[in-house]
Amino acid sequence: MEKQIAKYENMERKVTEVMGGTVLNYRSKELYLEAYKVGWEKGLKEWRIDLVTRKYQRGESVEKIADDLLMTTSEVEKLLNHQKEVDDDSFQMGSLEIAALLGHWKWL
Repeated sequence: MEKQIAKYENMERKVTEVMGGTVLNYRSKELYLEAYKVGWEKGLKEWRIDLVTRKYQRGESVEKIADDLLMTTSEVEKLLNHQKEVDDDSFQMGSLEIAALLGHWKWL
Protein backbone atom coordinates (compact mmCIF):
# COMPACT_ATOMS: atom_id res chain seq x y z
CA MET A 1 0.00 0.00 0.00
CA GLU A 2 2.83 2.35 0.86
CA LYS A 3 4.28 1.79 -2.63
CA GLN A 4 0.91 2.57 -4.24
CA ILE A 5 0.62 5.87 -2.37
CA ALA A 6 4.24 6.79 -3.10
CA LYS A 7 3.66 5.96 -6.78
CA TYR A 8 0.56 8.18 -6.83
CA GLU A 9 2.38 11.05 -5.11
CA ASN A 10 5.30 10.73 -7.56
CA MET A 11 2.89 10.79 -10.51
CA GLU A 12 1.16 13.86 -9.05
CA ARG A 13 4.53 15.59 -8.71
CA LYS A 14 5.44 14.82 -12.34
CA VAL A 15 2.09 16.12 -13.62
CA THR A 16 2.63 19.31 -11.65
CA GLU A 17 6.08 19.79 -13.21
CA VAL A 18 4.86 19.17 -16.76
CA MET A 19 1.73 21.31 -16.48
CA GLY A 20 3.45 24.09 -14.59
CA GLY A 21 0.70 24.31 -12.03
CA THR A 22 -0.75 22.37 -9.21
CA VAL A 23 -2.90 19.29 -9.23
CA LEU A 24 -6.18 19.95 -7.48
CA ASN A 25 -6.99 17.79 -4.52
CA TYR A 26 -10.68 17.23 -4.22
CA ARG A 27 -12.24 15.81 -1.06
CA SER A 28 -13.64 12.92 -3.09
CA LYS A 29 -10.13 11.97 -4.19
CA GLU A 30 -8.89 12.14 -0.59
CA LEU A 31 -11.79 9.96 0.56
CA TYR A 32 -11.07 7.47 -2.21
CA LEU A 33 -7.40 7.21 -1.21
CA GLU A 34 -8.30 6.81 2.47
CA ALA A 35 -10.84 4.09 1.68
CA TYR A 36 -8.37 2.35 -0.62
CA LYS A 37 -5.75 2.32 2.13
CA VAL A 38 -8.18 1.01 4.75
CA GLY A 39 -9.44 -1.66 2.37
CA TRP A 40 -5.92 -2.73 1.51
CA GLU A 41 -4.90 -2.94 5.17
CA LYS A 42 -8.06 -4.85 6.10
CA GLY A 43 -7.52 -7.30 3.26
CA LEU A 44 -3.93 -7.86 4.30
CA LYS A 45 -4.95 -8.48 7.90
CA GLU A 46 -7.68 -10.93 6.85
CA TRP A 47 -5.19 -12.74 4.59
CA ARG A 48 -2.71 -13.09 7.47
CA ILE A 49 -5.43 -14.37 9.82
CA ASP A 50 -6.56 -16.90 7.21
CA LEU A 51 -2.99 -18.07 6.56
CA VAL A 52 -2.18 -18.47 10.25
CA THR A 53 -5.49 -20.24 10.92
CA ARG A 54 -5.05 -22.72 8.06
CA LYS A 55 -1.51 -23.57 9.15
CA TYR A 56 -2.69 -24.06 12.74
CA GLN A 57 -5.60 -26.26 11.62
CA ARG A 58 -3.12 -28.47 9.74
CA GLY A 59 -1.41 -29.14 13.03
CA GLU A 60 1.51 -26.74 12.86
CA SER A 61 2.65 -25.34 16.20
CA VAL A 62 2.41 -21.66 17.05
CA GLU A 63 6.21 -21.54 17.19
CA LYS A 64 6.59 -23.05 13.70
CA ILE A 65 3.98 -20.71 12.23
CA ALA A 66 5.72 -17.72 13.82
CA ASP A 67 9.08 -18.89 12.46
CA ASP A 68 7.70 -19.52 8.95
CA LEU A 69 5.95 -16.16 8.73
CA LEU A 70 8.64 -14.10 10.48
CA MET A 71 6.30 -13.22 13.33
CA THR A 72 6.46 -13.50 17.09
CA THR A 73 4.49 -16.21 18.86
CA SER A 74 2.38 -13.53 20.55
CA GLU A 75 1.42 -12.09 17.13
CA VAL A 76 0.38 -15.55 15.93
CA GLU A 77 -1.64 -16.17 19.09
CA LYS A 78 -3.33 -12.79 18.73
CA LEU A 79 -4.37 -13.61 15.15
CA LEU A 80 -5.64 -17.04 16.21
CA ASN A 81 -7.64 -15.50 19.05
CA HIS A 82 -9.09 -12.91 16.67
CA GLN A 83 -10.22 -15.68 14.32
CA LYS A 84 -11.83 -17.57 17.21
CA GLU A 85 -13.79 -14.44 18.18
CA VAL A 86 -14.99 -14.05 14.59
CA ASP A 87 -16.07 -17.69 14.49
CA ASP A 88 -17.95 -17.30 17.80
CA ASP A 89 -19.79 -14.20 16.51
CA SER A 90 -20.76 -15.75 13.17
CA PHE A 91 -23.90 -17.40 14.58
CA GLN A 92 -25.15 -14.09 15.98
CA MET A 93 -24.51 -12.35 12.69
CA GLY A 94 -26.38 -15.08 10.84
CA SER A 95 -29.32 -14.76 13.24
CA LEU A 96 -29.56 -11.03 12.57
CA GLU A 97 -29.50 -11.60 8.84
CA ILE A 98 -32.23 -14.22 9.09
CA ALA A 99 -34.39 -11.90 11.22
CA ALA A 100 -34.01 -9.14 8.66
CA LEU A 101 -34.99 -11.49 5.85
CA LEU A 102 -38.08 -12.64 7.76
CA GLY A 103 -39.17 -9.05 8.23
CA HIS A 104 -38.38 -8.79 11.93
CA TRP A 105 -35.92 -5.99 11.30
CA LYS A 106 -37.70 -3.41 13.47
CA TRP A 107 -36.13 -4.75 16.64
CA LEU A 108 -32.61 -4.30 15.26
